[in-house]
Amino acid sequence: MGRPVDQLTPKGAATRRDILRAAARVFDAKGYALARMDDVVSETGLTKGAVYFHFKSKAALAHAVVDDQKQGLLAHVRRQLEGLGGPAAQVRGLVPVLVDLVIAEPAGWSVVRLDRELTTESPQEHAQVSVLAEWVGLVEELLLAGARAGDLHLSADAHTLATVFVGAFDGLKGVLEATGRATPEELRRAAGVLAEVIEATTEAH
Repeated sequence: MGRPVDQLTPKGAATRRDILRAAARVFDAKGYALARMDDVVSETGLTKGAVYFHFKSKAALAHAVVDDQKQGLLAHVRRQLEGLGGPAAQVRGLVPVLVDLVIAEPAGWSVVRLDRELTTESPQEHAQVSVLAEWVGLVEELLLAGARAGDLHLSADAHTLATVFVGAFDGLKGVLEATGRATPEELRRAAGVLAEVIEATTEAH
């Protein structure tokens, strides 16, 4: 694992954040299997010793990237949604907020892929809750809050709907990338259709 954050100086903590951001870009571009620590060193512009001071192996670095990106992205989305109003408004705003996030930080959502690769590579070491499970939990929480408030009428149970919504968004991004159409315009257009499906299956009042 990486060196404990609470043992770092402010400068050390800033360096660690820079390494995590650089590593996220490398894992996004190459995938976990093909990425090398030397690639991360080159991306950061730091010395090899500086990178290895914080992370002793590629696996330790990848796990730290997943945890950092997961917590950061979830916190960002929660803040954005809270500014939209009640649960029904937050559900309606969920897809646009996710699209804006992916466009602003392309490597952000790729942490989902990295998470899956780590699970495949070393399942015994990857005991943390998956990224997608965290996203499903967030959406389910919003759906349940809306249903309790009487603002949403769900066409299925909240967990199933949340699973379908998150899976659809993740799959949508993957298909656009695989077909060479992952432009901001195409993502917004396709995600708009998904937003309409979400609204139809939650019947916001």
